[in-house]
Amino acid sequence: MASKQRGALLLVVWPRVPAWQIGALIVTLATIVFVVWSYIAVGEAHPFTRWGMLLFWIGYFTLFAFPRPLRFYENGVWYLQLPTATWTRFVPWEQLDRYQFEGDILILTGTESTLKGGPVGSGVFHLRPGARSRVEPILARYVPAKSTPT
Repeated sequence: MASKQRGALLLVVWPRVPAWQIGALIVTLATIVFVVWSYIAVGEAHPFTRWGMLLFWIGYFTLFAFPRPLRFYENGVWYLQLPTATWTRFVPWEQLDRYQFEGDILILTGTESTLKGGPVGSGVFHLRPGARSRVEPILARYVPAKSTPT
C-alpha cells in the first residue's frame, strides 16, 4: 500500500554494520547479563535504580546499535540525518541537491535553499557490496549526480 506523500516503495537498502555498532550490541548484551547475574547472585538491593539503569542503557545502545535502512520511494528517500537528528525522515527528491558514490559509500547532499524546503540534512551511507548497482539507477532518475570539476 503506497503512501500519498511517499508513493510506492522502490527499494530498501540496508547499510553495512560497522564494528562500533557490533561493539555497542555486545555492550548491551553484557549489561543485560551482568544485571541479571547480579540480581540472581546478590539479590534485589535497589530494584528501581538497577532496573531503571538497565532499561536506560538498553534503550540508549539500541538507538545506535542497529543500522537503519535507506528506503527509496517514488517521491523521495527515507534516511537517517546525522548529526542533527537520531531519527529517520522522509526527504522528497526536490530537496536533494546531488548524490555521489565513492566506492560503496553513498553521499546524499540535501538542499540549503529555503524555497525548496531546506535546509535538509545530508547523509553518508556505507552500503553493502553490490547495493550500488541497485541504488544508482534510482538516484540517476531523480537526483543530479555531483558534477566533476574540469
